[in-house]
Amino acid sequence: MKFEEYEREQFFKYEEFAQVVGMILSNAIDASGLPKPQSIRHRAKSPKSLKERLEEADKLDSPHIEEHRRDLAGVRIIFYTNSDVEKFLNARLIFENFDVEKGTVRIHHPTKENQERRYRGIHYTINLKNNRTKLAEYSRYAGMRCEIQVQTILNHAWSETSHDIAYKNKLPKGFGRDAMEAIRNRLNRIMDQYLMPAGYEFQRVQHDYERLLQGKKLFDRDLLTAITVASDNNLRHEILISLRDEVIPNYDDVSAIYDDLMASLVSAVKGAKESKPKPIETPFGQLEGKTAADVTSAAVDIIDALRYIDVSKTFDVLCKLFDHAPSEEASQRIIKAAERLAGYDQPVWEKVGPAVQVLLVDAAARVRADQNPTTAPLLIATYRALLSLEIEGTIWRADSVTLTRASMPVLPDVLVIRGKAIASLFDLFTKATSDEEKRTILSALRGSTRLPHEHSNQLLRQCILDAIRIVEFLATHASSLSYEIREWMEEGYLFDYHRARQIADDIQDKFGCASDARQLMASIIQLRDCINQDQLYVRYKTLVGFRTVLPEHWSDEDWPYDEVEKFRLNEAQRFVDEINTGNESEWLGFIERCATTQSNDAATFPIFSQFLTMLAKQKPEIAHNYLTRATDDLLRFLPAFLSGLFESKAKELYLNCLDYYLHEGTHLPSLIRHYRISKPGRPEFITAVLKRAIATADEATVTHCLLFALEGTSGDGVPSSNEFFVPAISFLTGLKSTHWVRQAWMAHKETPFFNKIDIAEARLLLANLIEAPAIDYRAEEILCRIAEKWLPMVWGFFSERIAHPAERTIDGRYDAIPYQFHKLHKELAKEPALAIETTRTMYAVDSEAFRFRGGRLFHITYPEFSAEISRRLCELITNGSKADAEYAIGIMMNYHGEAAIHDVLKCIVAKYPNDEEVLAGVRISIDSTGTTVGEYGRVEAMRQKKAAIASWLSDPNPDIRAFAERHTLDLGTEIADEQRRAEQRQALRRLEYDKDDDGNED
Repeated sequence: MKFEEYEREQFFKYEEFAQVVGMILSNAIDASGLPKPQSIRHRAKSPKSLKERLEEADKLDSPHIEEHRRDLAGVRIIFYTNSDVEKFLNARLIFENFDVEKGTVRIHHPTKENQERRYRGIHYTINLKNNRTKLAEYSRYAGMRCEIQVQTILNHAWSETSHDIAYKNKLPKGFGRDAMEAIRNRLNRIMDQYLMPAGYEFQRVQHDYERLLQGKKLFDRDLLTAITVASDNNLRHEILISLRDEVIPNYDDVSAIYDDLMASLVSAVKGAKESKPKPIETPFGQLEGKTAADVTSAAVDIIDALRYIDVSKTFDVLCKLFDHAPSEEASQRIIKAAERLAGYDQPVWEKVGPAVQVLLVDAAARVRADQNPTTAPLLIATYRALLSLEIEGTIWRADSVTLTRASMPVLPDVLVIRGKAIASLFDLFTKATSDEEKRTILSALRGSTRLPHEHSNQLLRQCILDAIRIVEFLATHASSLSYEIREWMEEGYLFDYHRARQIADDIQDKFGCASDARQLMASIIQLRDCINQDQLYVRYKTLVGFRTVLPEHWSDEDWPYDEVEKFRLNEAQRFVDEINTGNESEWLGFIERCATTQSNDAATFPIFSQFLTMLAKQKPEIAHNYLTRATDDLLRFLPAFLSGLFESKAKELYLNCLDYYLHEGTHLPSLIRHYRISKPGRPEFITAVLKRAIATADEATVTHCLLFALEGTSGDGVPSSNEFFVPAISFLTGLKSTHWVRQAWMAHKETPFFNKIDIAEARLLLANLIEAPAIDYRAEEILCRIAEKWLPMVWGFFSERIAHPAERTIDGRYDAIPYQFHKLHKELAKEPALAIETTRTMYAVDSEAFRFRGGRLFHITYPEFSAEISRRLCELITNGSKADAEYAIGIMMNYHGEAAIHDVLKCIVAKYPNDEEVLAGVRISIDSTGTTVGEYGRVEAMRQKKAAIASWLSDPNPDIRAFAERHTLDLGTEIADEQRRAEQRQALRRLEYDKDDDGNED
């Protein structure tokens, strides 16, 4: 179409077409229920304006002016607020009702790329869909284009004004330049300082009002009653979330309904505990239903938010919820809420001082008086928070969070609170029935005297006085405490003794409490003496534990560790020398007491184990007698006894013990642990142990046997592979057990097994590791040793993991490919041809998920994309099929678009320049960024992508150039869109955090 034709006859047709597009949009918006726009305007471009634009582009004589101007027909949809625009865009009505030309969506927003031009709008170029142009009334518009613009009314006002003044400016050259520049600057200031902030204010007002209306709908439903009659936990949870987010924030007088609200929350938690989770039905299948713990957490969220309305009532409700807590997770959530209630919050302190804590310490005392032992953990946590010496605060701003801490002033009310809290902890301590509870109380008491970094001398003195009170209380109870508690307590107060000593020895007494510090030191020494009056305890702490306090520590806190261990071993030898047939029963009682100590720390028992080994070696008959009378706790140390007997001269006793425990069958793990430590030979015996373990399905023993096979040699008594390794690994694989990997510390060392591993052994190990839920650094060590000799098998191993049925489940407990390799990639990367061949097969088996499985495996194997990999993939693409190109794209998508992969992407574009499916994968590969940081992180990442493909614009291949031109435009649009969204998020966050209800800065 020429310009003359448009001017003469097509202008009116385009006017009609624009009107039709506007009508379709209006009807679609009405049908969708979206907010109505302020107006929908349409127009055809006037011949005069079109002529000017064509002349500027030197296209006035073109026979196809419609190819140069997409806006011959135009429709502008003008909404009131940004929120209305977002709702319209998210509804995708333009895409549903029209064909949007590819590459024509444009986001106009001030960016560096467009010289910060203030015009804001979203433009689409559309055609009518085929199903519409087939109708007679629309057929005449087939193939015609229309530009749809979406704006807010404020942006529309600015753009119209700016267009009329600046765009249509016809001032002669040499006249009014400075004045026009000032006008443009003023227009920009109007947008930046008034219109954009006003737009965000309108958006915030609309959001708050819609939330208020939603809250009213929920309020009208009487949710408090609904909670009590809810039929399942899904409904209870939904109601509680609605209360928390929509109703309570808008309720005018929450205090008036506080009692009823709290009663409803308790009822909800009780009901939830008695209800089983009910699956949630969705169009995509069932989801796990809400649990009683979920309901409890939602209820506690509400209590937490309203905690200061009635402090005593709040604490009573938390205690009731704690009694009905459905799980440990829920209990901890309730405890955290109690700690927040009891904590010294700076904004609250500034208003009422310690008034909250004054009320709470009395409320806790009333609960304690009820003698309900189940609430003890909640009370202890509450008292711990009440005894805190810091006032903490959090200030939230739009772009920051400020944490504040202040030292507690020593006020009369604070002293009363501390006195009552400490007395209450004393009472709880005397009634505690377990070491765990006593240790928790002791921790709270000691924590009450831990000073903040900045503190007053007055607070220091008060802490010393409180510490004296606590130490004197503990001294009166020391003789009734377990050895474990005494040892833990002695270590802690050794530290306090030396800290007090620094204050007491200060000649200038700059803290003003040297005499109090000396009194504390004397109290600690008294406690120490009370603890150590029991010589059995002194003997116990010498043999058991890893922070034993010895007399020398009180004069030298840093007494060398090796000297401590030397002393303890010498004492252990002295104890062995003391044991004889006359006192062996007395010693057995003591040894069994040591063995009852529970610990998950391997450093607790080395000295004790060495003591037992020394005893068995030097006095085997007594050790053998102990074994015949040993409790299960003592038999945990059977390997130490056996090691000593093995080194003794009583070989017959040793062999009798081995045979006895083999046939007895309940302590087989100890036998194999002894073999791993002492390596006594007799492979036929350890083979018999394995057979017995397999026959009784003793997984722990078989695991130790496997580890012995992997780490030992034939000289250590390890049986042949077929007799020992093969049955052990086969048994564990049958159980799908891979726990042995956690203990396979020998895998990174030179061991005969891995040095000589054959293909059958490698296959058995890999078959077992396929069942491992994840490949961690320990499994990698084993795979590395296998890969050194059997690399193709390890690649095949990952193929089998990807195909594992558990990989297709949604429970998240099977991760076929790790997030990254620690060292295995160095082995896997040695043969690129093998890597490509294997992953290409993975793609053929499962192309849809290849990017997330095989493609990711390739990426973590070659985290640095090398020139050799690039060359091999380019050869595959050039000589292969479309599937080969799609396989390469599945790999490229994992590399975050770095320059090293660009040659491969260019190769794909050059071979498939018109295949939109393939080119979409190339775009995704270029645009992939991984994690971005900061509000505008995504914007900057896209700018870097745009700069990275700039060199493509000068590529000799015209298809590559054409692709780069299109994608450069797309990236520009994405940059503008992301910057628009980032600015909106930032502006709304500022409105939420940085201004009060009157719009004033806080």
